[in-house]
Amino acid sequence: MKFYLVTSSLNFNNIFSTGSISPKKFYKNRNFGTNIYYELNNEILENAILLYRNRPKVSIDANSNLSEHLVIFEINKKVNELIKINNNIYICYKTIYFNLDNVSIRFEDISNMNKTIKGAIYALETKETLKYIRKIKKIKSLQFKKDSSYIKSKSFLERDNIYDENYIKNEMDNDNFFDTLKGLYHGITLDNDRLLYSDDLDKYLFLENLQNLIKTNKNNKYFKNIFNFAIKEKSKEKNSRINFIIDIDEEDRRIILNNKILSEFLTKEEIELLKLIYDNIIILNFIEKDRFSNDYVEKLIVNIGQDVTIEKFKKDIRKIYLGIVKNDIDVKYDQIDSNILKNLYLVLLKRKGYKELRSILQNKKVANTFIAYSIYCCILGFTNLPQQITSNIYTNEIKAKYIDKQTTILQEKIAKFYKSEDLYKKQIYQLLFLYKKVNNYEKILNKNKELKAYYGIEIRVENRGDRLNMDIKQHEDIYRLVLYTKIYNVKYSQFKEDVKKLNIDYKHNSKKFPYFKYHIYDNKTFRELSYREEKEFLKALNKIGNCLN
Repeated sequence: MKFYLVTSSLNFNNIFSTGSISPKKFYKNRNFGTNIYYELNNEILENAILLYRNRPKVSIDANSNLSEHLVIFEINKKVNELIKINNNIYICYKTIYFNLDNVSIRFEDISNMNKTIKGAIYALETKETLKYIRKIKKIKSLQFKKDSSYIKSKSFLERDNIYDENYIKNEMDNDNFFDTLKGLYHGITLDNDRLLYSDDLDKYLFLENLQNLIKTNKNNKYFKNIFNFAIKEKSKEKNSRINFIIDIDEEDRRIILNNKILSEFLTKEEIELLKLIYDNIIILNFIEKDRFSNDYVEKLIVNIGQDVTIEKFKKDIRKIYLGIVKNDIDVKYDQIDSNILKNLYLVLLKRKGYKELRSILQNKKVANTFIAYSIYCCILGFTNLPQQITSNIYTNEIKAKYIDKQTTILQEKIAKFYKSEDLYKKQIYQLLFLYKKVNNYEKILNKNKELKAYYGIEIRVENRGDRLNMDIKQHEDIYRLVLYTKIYNVKYSQFKEDVKKLNIDYKHNSKKFPYFKYHIYDNKTFRELSYREEKEFLKALNKIGNCLN
């Protein structure tokens, strides 16, 4: 479904340095890019983005001393990812990532549009403007519906608090993780296309383009022969595919490397060492904003040294520590034996100087320079990459297309595996597992009077044979905890899938209550809990736990 988002042109460079737009509060606290976000008079929510089905009537503040104008984004977004306020207004509590299929950019004035694009192309932080240049146009006409103006109601401000600081931190960590991985992707494939796709893919794409080119002339005898040849040869190359060099761990914000592809360049020990370096950069990027500072570099070297177990690598790490941190002039590049760690040493030696890094890698004829570029870009993250790197990639349309495809898949996986909505669900499951483990469900029933007296919680139990329905009333809310004694395959499979997704160690060794579900009573029926309701349910379970103890 198409939505409209209106913002200030002052945010244009920032938006196209990340390829995304975030809630206002995210900019103030994240560990990459700029902390500044210029708000308009319709952007009254701190934790969320306002989206409109009809173009909202918004104006620039007349008292503003800044030279700015409106930028209108047309965004295709799934409705189930948003909270509906009314038929016109929706709210998004996450960062919205752009790709060529889901966004168009509109300006009210052609001169303002040209001025903004020109300024963005020469701005150091912007990288994706040229990528979206065909999607940027002057708006044809401005037609506003009567009730499409921005909102100022207090009720909407209250809705803004639906998600708490835990949710916001997790969402910012997801954004940080993706920014680091996107940077890593651009570095690792900068000068080695074999890591991105097989050589056969070029041939396949050539044949596909050839087939499309002559399709309209295939009745001509000469063209018909070429057309048939293209089809025949393309079928031989149908298994040509993109190399997915990086994947992510479902249980933790770490990466998985494609050993099969990397084994062409590195030994098994070297691949494990490279992964260890990436993982330590990812962890440090969650904490540190000032990448390549003395403090950042020292922490990175020390952390890698603590995790390395192979002695020959430990010796090289000690040399790097002395040379980089202690400024020991006796430490030389040639004294480092591992090619992986030679690349790391040169990256940390040149810090943010990309031209200097490229020059020294060429002068010293370093092997597998994709290692150095990937470490460099991983540390900086995509948002902070210099234009020299991304411009080299974006001039290759095929390469840019496949990097975009792979990073989009990574972003979707991050959103799936590290869902902020599951923060309280995981804690609820862990508490209920604990109650089950110590046989506390029966004890809960015996504490009913104390729960009501001290916590205002009432419990009612109904034995249905195949399950035990436990209604927990707190204030005006009634939660139903359903404890199953009989296995229903569909429900049990979904339960196990939830447990796996939440990364909870679960082994049921009892026929009594092997699995459970919980709901809230609403409008004469029981339904699933929202994020905010799970937070309140967790409070009730914690009170029950306090009473049991």
